Amino acid sequence: MLESGEKKIDCVICDHLMELLSGLDLLRLIRSGKLKDVPPDLCFVMVTGFSTTTVSAAAKVLDANAYLAKPITKDELFRAIQRAMAYRPTIRTPKEYASLILPQME
Repeated sequence: MLESGEKKIDCVICDHLMELLSGLDLLRLIRSGKLKDVPPDLCFVMVTGFSTTTVSAAAKVLDANAYLAKPITKDELFRAIQRAMAYRPTIRTPKEYASLILPQME
């Protein structure tokens, strides 16, 4: 919960491959409303050095605001964040996100 004077998060920039969970797992948790005090429609930019059509399709199914394949420049990231902040996908219900079947990872 945000306390008085705390800033809210406008956008998450997340790598696909992480140790404890994948970027897709984090995106599903956010969209399904399972993270306390995190709005399901939070802007989400997925970045990956492991870009496949499967990962890209899964990010799209989970309504990522943007998807970038590494390597990327600071300017590319900045432009992607601007576009992502302007693009608001139609967010489904949390229950729908929790039950989505994602494409099988290669």
